[in-house]
Amino acid sequence: MNMSTLCRMGAAVLIMSLIGCAPARMSLKPSFWKETQLKVGVATLPPQKFAAYRAGSEGLMDMAINSAMSDSLEAHLQRMDASKFAAVADQYVERLTERGLNARKLDKPVNPNLLRSFTAPGSGEFAEKDMRPLAEKEDIDMLILLSLQQCGTIRKYYGFIPLGAPEAICVSKGEMINLKTNEIAWRAYPEMSDAILPIEGDWDQAPDYRNVTRAVDRAMSQAQLFLLKEFFGSARSGAAVSQSRR
Repeated sequence: MNMSTLCRMGAAVLIMSLIGCAPARMSLKPSFWKETQLKVGVATLPPQKFAAYRAGSEGLMDMAINSAMSDSLEAHLQRMDASKFAAVADQYVERLTERGLNARKLDKPVNPNLLRSFTAPGSGEFAEKDMRPLAEKEDIDMLILLSLQQCGTIRKYYGFIPLGAPEAICVSKGEMINLKTNEIAWRAYPEMSDAILPIEGDWDQAPDYRNVTRAVDRAMSQAQLFLLKEFFGSARSGAAVSQSRR
Protein backbone atom coordinates (compact mmCIF):
# COMPACT_ATOMS: atom_id res chain seq x y z
CA MET A 1 0.00 0.00 0.00
CA ASN A 2 1.68 3.25 -1.14
CA MET A 3 1.76 6.63 0.60
CA SER A 4 -0.82 8.29 -1.69
CA THR A 5 -3.30 5.51 -0.89
CA LEU A 6 -2.69 5.97 2.83
CA CYS A 7 -3.27 9.71 2.51
CA ARG A 8 -6.60 9.16 0.75
CA MET A 9 -7.62 6.65 3.41
CA GLY A 10 -6.78 9.27 6.03
CA ALA A 11 -8.97 11.78 4.22
CA ALA A 12 -11.87 9.34 4.35
CA VAL A 13 -11.45 8.92 8.10
CA LEU A 14 -11.20 12.71 8.47
CA ILE A 15 -14.48 13.40 6.68
CA MET A 16 -16.30 10.81 8.78
CA SER A 17 -14.96 12.33 12.01
CA LEU A 18 -15.72 15.90 11.02
CA ILE A 19 -19.37 15.09 10.33
CA GLY A 20 -19.90 14.71 14.05
CA CYS A 21 -17.65 17.43 15.48
CA ALA A 22 -18.30 20.71 13.69
CA PRO A 23 -17.16 23.78 15.67
CA ALA A 24 -19.78 25.86 17.43
CA ARG A 25 -21.19 28.79 15.47
CA MET A 26 -20.94 32.26 17.01
CA SER A 27 -23.15 35.15 15.94
CA LEU A 28 -21.70 38.54 15.11
CA LYS A 29 -22.49 41.16 17.75
CA PRO A 30 -24.40 44.15 16.31
CA SER A 31 -22.00 46.50 18.12
CA PHE A 32 -19.25 45.47 15.69
CA TRP A 33 -20.73 47.71 12.98
CA LYS A 34 -20.36 50.77 15.23
CA GLU A 35 -16.62 50.23 15.82
CA THR A 36 -15.52 52.09 12.72
CA GLN A 37 -12.13 52.86 14.25
CA LEU A 38 -11.10 49.21 13.93
CA LYS A 39 -8.73 48.10 11.20
CA VAL A 40 -10.02 44.83 9.76
CA GLY A 41 -7.94 42.41 7.73
CA VAL A 42 -9.54 39.74 5.56
CA ALA A 43 -7.63 36.65 4.49
CA THR A 44 -8.04 33.10 3.32
CA LEU A 45 -6.08 30.00 4.19
CA PRO A 46 -3.76 28.44 1.59
CA PRO A 47 -5.93 26.52 -0.90
CA GLN A 48 -6.04 22.77 -0.46
CA LYS A 49 -6.44 20.30 -3.28
CA PHE A 50 -9.93 18.94 -3.79
CA ALA A 51 -10.52 15.29 -2.92
CA ALA A 52 -12.88 12.35 -3.31
CA TYR A 53 -14.04 11.88 0.27
CA ARG A 54 -15.80 8.79 1.57
CA ALA A 55 -18.23 8.27 4.42
CA GLY A 56 -19.72 5.20 6.01
CA SER A 57 -18.52 1.94 7.48
CA GLU A 58 -15.22 0.78 5.97
CA GLY A 59 -12.55 -1.63 7.11
CA LEU A 60 -8.91 -1.15 6.18
CA MET A 61 -9.18 -3.52 3.22
CA ASP A 62 -12.40 -1.80 2.09
CA MET A 63 -10.67 1.59 2.27
CA ALA A 64 -7.80 0.37 0.09
CA ILE A 65 -10.21 -1.07 -2.51
CA ASN A 66 -12.44 2.00 -2.57
CA SER A 67 -9.44 4.31 -2.81
CA ALA A 68 -8.08 2.42 -5.81
CA MET A 69 -11.49 2.49 -7.50
CA SER A 70 -11.69 6.30 -7.19
CA ASP A 71 -8.15 7.06 -8.44
CA SER A 72 -9.31 8.64 -11.72
CA LEU A 73 -11.88 10.90 -10.03
CA GLU A 74 -9.37 11.85 -7.33
CA ALA A 75 -6.80 12.85 -9.95
CA HIS A 76 -9.36 15.02 -11.75
CA LEU A 77 -10.47 16.77 -8.55
CA GLN A 78 -6.89 17.57 -7.60
CA ARG A 79 -6.43 19.36 -10.93
CA MET A 80 -9.37 21.69 -10.28
CA ASP A 81 -8.64 25.32 -9.34
CA ALA A 82 -9.14 25.71 -5.59
CA SER A 83 -7.86 29.30 -5.60
CA LYS A 84 -11.17 30.61 -6.99
CA PHE A 85 -12.62 30.45 -3.48
CA ALA A 86 -10.46 33.44 -2.44
CA ALA A 87 -12.77 35.79 -4.39
CA VAL A 88 -15.07 35.77 -1.36
CA ALA A 89 -12.43 37.74 0.59
CA ASP A 90 -12.67 40.57 -1.96
CA GLN A 91 -16.44 40.65 -1.44
CA TYR A 92 -15.94 40.91 2.32
CA VAL A 93 -13.64 43.91 1.90
CA GLU A 94 -16.14 45.58 -0.43
CA ARG A 95 -19.06 45.08 1.97
CA LEU A 96 -17.09 46.15 5.03
CA THR A 97 -15.93 49.30 3.27
CA GLU A 98 -19.48 50.12 2.20
CA ARG A 99 -20.51 49.99 5.86
CA GLY A 100 -17.83 52.44 6.89
CA LEU A 101 -15.17 50.10 8.25
CA ASN A 102 -11.47 50.27 7.45
CA ALA A 103 -10.92 46.93 5.75
CA ARG A 104 -8.39 45.41 3.39
CA LYS A 105 -7.45 42.01 2.04
CA LEU A 106 -4.09 40.69 3.23
CA ASP A 107 -1.52 40.22 0.48
CA LYS A 108 -0.98 36.54 1.25
CA PRO A 109 -3.07 33.72 2.72
CA VAL A 110 -2.56 33.04 6.42
CA ASN A 111 -0.83 29.70 6.96
CA PRO A 112 -1.69 28.37 10.45
CA ASN A 113 1.16 25.86 10.24
CA LEU A 114 3.62 28.75 10.55
CA LEU A 115 2.03 30.06 13.75
CA ARG A 116 2.49 28.94 17.33
CA SER A 117 -0.24 27.10 19.19
CA PHE A 118 -2.29 29.17 21.63
CA THR A 119 -3.18 28.22 25.19
CA ALA A 120 -6.49 29.75 26.24
CA PRO A 121 -6.17 31.81 29.44
CA GLY A 122 -9.61 30.75 30.65
CA SER A 123 -13.16 30.27 29.48
CA GLY A 124 -14.26 31.56 26.12
CA GLU A 125 -13.61 30.76 22.47
CA PHE A 126 -10.07 31.35 21.22
CA ALA A 127 -8.21 30.60 18.00
CA GLU A 128 -6.15 27.42 18.16
CA LYS A 129 -3.13 29.27 16.74
CA ASP A 130 -1.72 32.50 18.12
CA MET A 131 -2.84 35.12 15.61
CA ARG A 132 -1.77 38.10 17.74
CA PRO A 133 1.57 38.72 15.96
CA LEU A 134 -0.43 39.57 12.82
CA ALA A 135 -1.72 42.72 14.53
CA GLU A 136 1.66 44.45 14.32
CA LYS A 137 2.80 42.73 11.14
CA GLU A 138 -0.31 43.71 9.15
CA ASP A 139 -1.37 46.80 11.17
CA ILE A 140 -4.85 45.44 11.89
CA ASP A 141 -7.05 44.99 14.96
CA MET A 142 -9.37 42.22 13.76
CA LEU A 143 -8.73 39.35 11.37
CA ILE A 144 -11.45 37.63 9.33
CA LEU A 145 -10.28 34.20 8.16
CA LEU A 146 -12.23 32.43 5.41
CA SER A 147 -11.48 28.89 4.34
CA LEU A 148 -12.64 25.72 2.64
CA GLN A 149 -12.42 22.85 5.09
CA GLN A 150 -13.29 20.20 2.50
CA CYS A 151 -14.20 20.44 -1.17
CA GLY A 152 -14.67 17.82 -3.87
CA THR A 153 -17.01 14.85 -3.80
CA ILE A 154 -18.34 12.58 -1.08
CA ARG A 155 -19.70 9.07 -1.48
CA LYS A 156 -21.22 6.77 1.13
CA TYR A 157 -20.07 3.17 1.45
CA TYR A 158 -20.92 0.05 3.37
CA GLY A 159 -17.68 -1.85 3.30
CA PHE A 160 -16.56 -1.79 -0.34
CA ILE A 161 -20.14 -1.40 -1.60
CA PRO A 162 -21.10 2.16 -2.66
CA LEU A 163 -24.51 3.24 -1.36
CA GLY A 164 -25.17 5.68 -4.19
CA ALA A 165 -23.46 8.02 -6.60
CA PRO A 166 -20.92 10.60 -5.41
CA GLU A 167 -22.20 14.05 -4.51
CA ALA A 168 -20.42 17.42 -4.57
CA ILE A 169 -19.33 18.87 -1.25
CA CYS A 170 -17.77 22.16 -0.19
CA VAL A 171 -17.60 22.98 3.50
CA SER A 172 -16.57 26.56 4.24
CA LYS A 173 -15.65 28.14 7.54
CA GLY A 174 -15.37 31.74 8.66
CA GLU A 175 -13.90 33.24 11.82
CA MET A 176 -13.18 36.73 13.06
CA ILE A 177 -10.42 36.99 15.65
CA ASN A 178 -9.66 39.86 18.00
CA LEU A 179 -5.90 40.21 17.59
CA LYS A 180 -5.49 41.85 20.98
CA THR A 181 -6.73 38.77 22.85
CA ASN A 182 -6.84 36.00 20.19
CA GLU A 183 -10.51 35.57 21.09
CA ILE A 184 -12.99 34.55 18.42
CA ALA A 185 -15.64 37.23 17.86
CA TRP A 186 -17.58 35.42 15.12
CA ARG A 187 -17.64 31.95 13.62
CA ALA A 188 -19.70 30.38 10.84
CA TYR A 189 -19.72 26.72 9.91
CA PRO A 190 -22.52 25.02 7.94
CA GLU A 191 -24.44 21.87 8.67
CA MET A 192 -22.86 19.09 6.63
CA SER A 193 -26.13 18.45 4.81
CA ASP A 194 -26.20 22.08 3.64
CA ALA A 195 -22.75 21.74 2.06
CA ILE A 196 -23.67 18.83 -0.24
CA LEU A 197 -25.20 19.07 -3.72
CA PRO A 198 -26.24 16.27 -6.11
CA ILE A 199 -24.38 15.74 -9.35
CA GLU A 200 -26.82 16.21 -12.20
CA GLY A 201 -26.65 13.53 -14.89
CA ASP A 202 -24.02 10.84 -15.22
CA TRP A 203 -21.06 11.41 -12.91
CA ASP A 204 -18.66 8.76 -14.28
CA GLN A 205 -17.32 10.68 -17.28
CA ALA A 206 -13.57 10.07 -17.16
CA PRO A 207 -11.25 11.73 -17.80
CA ASP A 208 -12.80 15.24 -17.66
CA TYR A 209 -15.85 14.51 -15.42
CA ARG A 210 -17.85 17.46 -16.77
CA ASN A 211 -20.89 16.96 -14.55
CA VAL A 212 -18.74 16.49 -11.45
CA THR A 213 -16.84 19.68 -12.26
CA ARG A 214 -20.07 21.67 -12.63
CA ALA A 215 -21.47 20.32 -9.37
CA VAL A 216 -18.29 21.07 -7.41
CA ASP A 217 -18.22 24.61 -8.83
CA ARG A 218 -21.83 25.08 -7.69
CA ALA A 219 -20.98 23.73 -4.26
CA MET A 220 -18.08 26.20 -3.98
CA SER A 221 -20.35 29.08 -4.94
CA GLN A 222 -22.81 27.91 -2.31
CA ALA A 223 -20.00 27.81 0.26
CA GLN A 224 -19.05 31.41 -0.59
CA LEU A 225 -22.68 32.52 -0.34
CA PHE A 226 -23.00 30.88 3.06
CA LEU A 227 -20.12 32.94 4.44
CA LEU A 228 -21.49 36.19 3.00
CA LYS A 229 -24.98 35.59 4.38
CA GLU A 230 -23.71 34.59 7.81
CA PHE A 231 -21.71 37.79 8.21
CA PHE A 232 -23.68 40.39 6.26
CA GLY A 233 -27.19 38.94 6.06
CA SER A 234 -29.02 37.75 2.95
CA ALA A 235 -29.39 41.13 1.22
CA ARG A 236 -27.24 41.39 -1.93
CA SER A 237 -25.10 38.38 -0.98
CA GLY A 238 -26.20 36.36 -3.98
CA ALA A 239 -25.42 39.18 -6.39
CA ALA A 240 -22.02 39.67 -4.81
CA VAL A 241 -20.80 36.17 -5.51
CA SER A 242 -22.20 36.04 -9.03
CA GLN A 243 -20.44 39.30 -9.86
CA SER A 244 -17.13 37.96 -8.54
CA ARG A 245 -17.27 35.06 -11.04
CA ARG A 246 -17.90 37.14 -14.19
